[in-house]
This record gives sequence, C-alpha cells and structure tokens, in this order.
Amino acid sequence: MYIYNGFEGHGMCGCMENILVAFQDEFNQKQRDLKSMWAIVAAFAQRLNLEKLYYYGGLDDGERAEVTMAMIGKTVLAMLSLSD
Repeated sequence: MYIYNGFEGHGMCGCMENILVAFQDEFNQKQRDLKSMWAIVAAFAQRLNLEKLYYYGGLDDGERAEVTMAMIGKTVLAMLSLSD
C-alpha cells in the first residue's frame, strides 16, 4: 500500500488560496478597509517567509502552484496601487 506524502504542499497551497479569497472579499467591498487589506498582504509575506517553500515547489500540481503564486504577485501589486 502506497501512501502519498505530499500533504504539506497541498496544505500550503490551500492556505494561500484562502488568503487570496479573503483579499478578494475585502477588495470587492464598496468601502475598502485598506488596513485590513494590508494585513492580508502581510499574512502572505509572513507565510512565505516562515514556511519551507520546497514543499510548495514540489507540489505535484504545478499549474495550481504557478497560478497561485501569480495571483499572490497580482494581489501585492493591487494593494500597492491602492496605497497611493
């Protein structure tokens, strides 16, 4: 019996996707709270600094990891454009 051992990468990807959903929910509101949006972006920074990214890079679903990382970059750029 083979047990798959890539659970940590999928968990990290799911966590990043949940943070993206939280940012999107805040971004789509009529009255945007920039402090809470910045806190969400800071959560990305903390998560990416504290985690072992080789688990994320070794994810067997490379397209999912690539799209998630691209969305994180776009989220940071969107936040920076709002902070003008």
